[in-house]
Amino acid sequence: MGFLTLWLSGCASAKMVDSWHAPGPVQPFSNVVVLAMVPPQDTALREQLENRMSELLCSLGYYTRSAQEAYGADAFCNLCREEVLAKMKKEGVEAVVTVSLVGIAAQPTKHDTVQIAQVNLFDYQKSTTAHLKALGYDEPQRLYYWETNLYRVTDQKLLYSGKTEIDGQISPEQFAQEYGPLVVNDMLQSGVLQWR
Repeated sequence: MGFLTLWLSGCASAKMVDSWHAPGPVQPFSNVVVLAMVPPQDTALREQLENRMSELLCSLGYYTRSAQEAYGADAFCNLCREEVLAKMKKEGVEAVVTVSLVGIAAQPTKHDTVQIAQVNLFDYQKSTTAHLKALGYDEPQRLYYWETNLYRVTDQKLLYSGKTEIDGQISPEQFAQEYGPLVVNDMLQSGVLQWR
């Protein structure tokens, strides 16, 4: 965990607002897909977020791919739930990490973990994608709230959820670099991720 802690000591633009993890021990997993959900016009940011998170998970010993690399840019939207699940299970994917823009505001919002924990991976993806069409990462004086969730593929249950506040004055590239280590470090501390 040392390299993450060292790296995070210089970060001032991103901070964890809240996080939650399922009670009890987490069943070990090793094969992960990272799915970033951003406004449709922000394709470069999606690629940066998925790739950075994938790199960090790989450095911990997980076999990780971005959703774009594994299934194409629109696979989660164009394939039905059963097709996506069948493809992931066939490829041995055990968990999905989602990264999504959930709000733009002047003040942080409360993280409703009870409500989030009751929503499965595909319902979360559908509702998040619907509201993203009106948002964009292009208002530098605002604060952006991002949510990272970790879902188990077998039953699509939520294992971890973390909300992060990002200063809109940083570039998308800097954001992708700061966001990943911040969240991965929190997931390590919560025990849902482990060095492999």
